Amino acid sequence: MKKAHALTERHRKESGLPLVFVSPGAAECEEDEMASERFFAGLHVAHAQDQKKPAVIDAAMLTTEALATIPAAFFRDLEALFAKSGDGDDEEEDEEDEEDDADGEEDDDEDEGPSTGLFLAPANWAVAQIHVGDVDGEPVKTTSSEDTSIGQYLSPELLTRLRGEKKKVLLKGFYC
Repeated sequence: MKKAHALTERHRKESGLPLVFVSPGAAECEEDEMASERFFAGLHVAHAQDQKKPAVIDAAMLTTEALATIPAAFFRDLEALFAKSGDGDDEEEDEEDEEDDADGEEDDDEDEGPSTGLFLAPANWAVAQIHVGDVDGEPVKTTSSEDTSIGQYLSPELLTRLRGEKKKVLLKGFYC
C-alpha cells in the first residue's frame, strides 16, 4: 500500500489533480503483499473523519465528466504495481471478467456497479455514509470496511437526485 500511495502522490504532483488511492481495511495493512483485493483510485470528492463534523459535498463534484481528466498513466502505473505484487493473479477469474466485459454485462456483485464511476469508499477500517440535510436521519448510502461488498457505486440516478437537492449533501465518517 505504501507504494500505491507514493505512486498516487507522484501523479498528483505531476497532474495537479486531487488524485487519491483509497484502501479499505485495517490501517496496519501497509505491506503491498497484504493489500486489499479491492481499492479505489481516482479524484477526491470529499472526506470525513470520526468525531469530526460531516463534510459538505459540493454538488458540482457529483458528476463523472471529470474522470476523463485523469491521466491514463496513473491507472496503468497502479495496474502494473499490483501485477508485480501478485494481486489479481487468478487467471480463471480474469478470464471470466474478460468474458463478462465482452458481453457488455456488469459484475453480479451486489452494489458494486461498474469499475468506473463515483463510489462511496471507506478508507482504512471505517464506515462512510451520505446523508441529505442532516446526519440524524437515514443515510442515502452506507458502506463499511467490514462489509462483504466494500464501496458503494453511486448510480447516475442517485447522482442526479443528489445534485438537485435543496438541502446540503453530507458525508459522515466513523470507525467500524
